[in-house]
Amino acid sequence: MQRSPHLFPAAYTAWGPIRFTPPEGLFAVEEALRDRGYPPDAVAGIVGGNFLRVATQVWR
Repeated sequence: MQRSPHLFPAAYTAWGPIRFTPPEGLFAVEEALRDRGYPPDAVAGIVGGNFLRVATQVWR
């Protein structure tokens, strides 16, 4: 994003800088969402089902 800001609309940074969670951090995010009562389909959507699937296979 920093190298090619013209490719990203202003909405990407309207709420401040974007910070990414490393893949191994997604399991903690998933657990926190479940602990707060989010239904499984919502957790899957928030965490990113496909990304989580790939991360699970790659980072063990």
